[in-house]
Amino acid sequence: MEKKIIYLLGRSCSGKSTISKKIKQQLPGIYNVSYDTMKWQLAGYSRDKDRALIKSIVKDLFELICSKSIPVLYVSWFRDEKEFLEHKNIESKYGYKSISVELTAPEKVLLSRFRERVNDVKKTSMDRISVTDENIFLKNLHSGEWFTPAIIKSFDTSVLSPDAIAEEIVRLFTSL
Repeated sequence: MEKKIIYLLGRSCSGKSTISKKIKQQLPGIYNVSYDTMKWQLAGYSRDKDRALIKSIVKDLFELICSKSIPVLYVSWFRDEKEFLEHKNIESKYGYKSISVELTAPEKVLLSRFRERVNDVKKTSMDRISVTDENIFLKNLHSGEWFTPAIIKSFDTSVLSPDAIAEEIVRLFTSL
């Protein structure tokens, strides 16, 4: 594969994990750089205390993967334009091309998915969720600490199927 990056961006419960699984099935050899995956590698992860550390690790991993000329599926978010430009500089340094894709859904859908996620965690006794309080989820949803770069394509995951979205993202990726 060529030196290409998919920036898969979206709010919590927008479908990033589901879509990234579908993309990885269609693009063997792509490396998934994911904030959510990395945060669970830190024992005792605390979203408030450890966010900056994990973001730093994700950026360092992103650069390492780019230095190895491996295609990247970057699943995270950007706090601000400066953070996004740091990633674009890494991309440029290693000669990559990229697309930025945003996953969206109406707030009521995101909230419904959040509630399902919390219920699933309670049923399975798994601790793979860092926010279980609905008020904190809604506060995060409305916070201004998200930067959205120029987006090639935006997909409403409440309207299109995960398969259809993944297929279109792969098509955009391969046509870079």
